[in-house]
Order: sequence, then C-alpha cells, then structure tokens
Amino acid sequence: QRQMCIRDRSYLVSLFFMKNEGCLKLMKSLNHKNHCGERSWMGNMKDPLAVLVEDVWYRGSCLEKSSNDEFKIMLMDFGLSVIASRMMIKPLHPRFSKVPFFCHRVRLS
Repeated sequence: QRQMCIRDRSYLVSLFFMKNEGCLKLMKSLNHKNHCGERSWMGNMKDPLAVLVEDVWYRGSCLEKSSNDEFKIMLMDFGLSVIASRMMIKPLHPRFSKVPFFCHRVRLS
C-alpha cells in the first residue's frame, strides 16, 4: 500500500486535476471549513473522519492504531494511507459524510 507524501500545495492541485471535478469541489469545501472547534475524535474505527495532512484536510477512515497516539488512516478520496496523530484527526462533519467516497478498498481473492 502506498504512503502519501504531499510535497507542497501545488502537488495537491495537480492531484485534484487528476481526479474528477466533484472531488475537487468537495475538497475545497472541506478545507474552507474550520475544524479547529470540532470535538476530538474518540477513536471509533468505523466513523468517517477528517484528517489534517500537511495543512490540508482529507476525508478518511481509520484502518488501525499504529502506536499509542498514532493511527493509520485511509484517505478515502485518493486511495492512499497516512499515519496521523490523534491531534490531527477530527470527526467528519455529517455534511461531508453524505457524499460517497471517490475511492474504495477492494481485494481480489
């Protein structure tokens, strides 16, 4: 599985152009929302979440707990995983949960 590394905001913009316009609109909206006042994420592995990666908010899903305060998060619109501390994770606002994810995890048997 690939680990995500965002070099700078221009890299993020180029990622957007590779995705469809709906994803771009959702990401812009997600990043205009102030998540600082949101309650802390309680660590429920099934809840959709917002994760801050290098000053950009993403929608995600927790895959596993990596260490005492870090979690492996799947960025559900890009299909990449990151390691994030609990401080960088917030519950996803319901408005952003209603939009289907742009990537899905699958496994061929």
